[in-house]
Amino acid sequence: MYHCEKCNIDIDVNSARFVTAGGINFPVCPKCQGQITKLESEEDIKEKRKIERKVFFGKLLNKLSIILIITIAFLGYKHFKPKYKTNRRKIPKEDLIFQQLIKKRKFREIESRIETMQNNFTDPLKRAKIMQAFYAMENDIRVSLKAVPKWCKKYPNSYIAFTAKGLLHINMAWRYRGGGYANSVSDDKWKKFHGSLKIAEEALTKAYNLNPEFFVAPSEMITVALGLSYPRQKMEIWFTRAIDAHSEDEAPYKRKLLYLQPKWHGSVKELLDFVYQIDNDKTPTLIRAIAYGESWMSMPSRNSDLLTNKKFLSKAALAYDRSSKKYPHRRVQRKLCAYFAIKAGNYKLAAKHFKKLSWKNSDASRFMWESKRAFKSDKAMALSKS
Repeated sequence: MYHCEKCNIDIDVNSARFVTAGGINFPVCPKCQGQITKLESEEDIKEKRKIERKVFFGKLLNKLSIILIITIAFLGYKHFKPKYKTNRRKIPKEDLIFQQLIKKRKFREIESRIETMQNNFTDPLKRAKIMQAFYAMENDIRVSLKAVPKWCKKYPNSYIAFTAKGLLHINMAWRYRGGGYANSVSDDKWKKFHGSLKIAEEALTKAYNLNPEFFVAPSEMITVALGLSYPRQKMEIWFTRAIDAHSEDEAPYKRKLLYLQPKWHGSVKELLDFVYQIDNDKTPTLIRAIAYGESWMSMPSRNSDLLTNKKFLSKAALAYDRSSKKYPHRRVQRKLCAYFAIKAGNYKLAAKHFKKLSWKNSDASRFMWESKRAFKSDKAMALSKS
């Protein structure tokens, strides 16, 4: 059926005339010879609507699929992303060099590099790179377990070789023990733990005898004394030897502070007596501050044992204030000063450091403040009361 708009009549298919133009037949009105249009039947309309519905739902399904994929991707990222922001740093070039040297067993070159570092690095912060060199060589423990014994055998008078052996077996000892509570460690693991520490003790003692001026061996012997539960008198001997070798090295102080923790071989009183004892002008500024921070951070119940001790808090804040003046680039110094000062009620000192601090969602910040809100609350209090 066709319809002519001009004549306003419906034309049957059989009554319509067709003309050819450009090889195509067009229906025309038999009365006015004008072009006519085909009328859609109910079946045609139904078929057309069916096709339109298919197209509509097809497009809708595509959009929903895209939304679903984006939602799954977002939820997956949110679930698996790290809780704290991390700084993804590349392995330092110097560490890679030591890893390759121990792998290729170029022992003399390792010794030469470490001796050069010891002679050139006078700053205590730079001297920490010497310890980092030993840790770098232990990166692949399987390589170290094969290479270090050969190093000691080939060069029996190398204090660096036996220092490396000592550190390697301290590492192995703590791997055997694990990080759990003492009652969760099996008898077999305790046996391996003590066995490895005995090997470390023998190696580090020899390293010290070969070169008493090399600070690493006596410092690490404090860790051995802690693990083997040696009496304090023996630990003190190695502590004195360590600071005689390098008076500005923070490592022996940290290890002694850990030894004096109540969870190891000391008590809160012994710990604080030592911290107050070294808080004088003879002790390097950085170490005086670190002593307060380390003693608090290593406490099993930090919030109850030391944060109610006003003397400790006041002295800790002042120590970190002095240290931040000497090492202004160390942001953690300011954080700890602000934290201890606000707890001690020294709002003026807290405000001084809070002004230069902003919240960063890092491990260091969360170690002191539970959340950004807690940090902002302390900062606002310090600024308002200063």
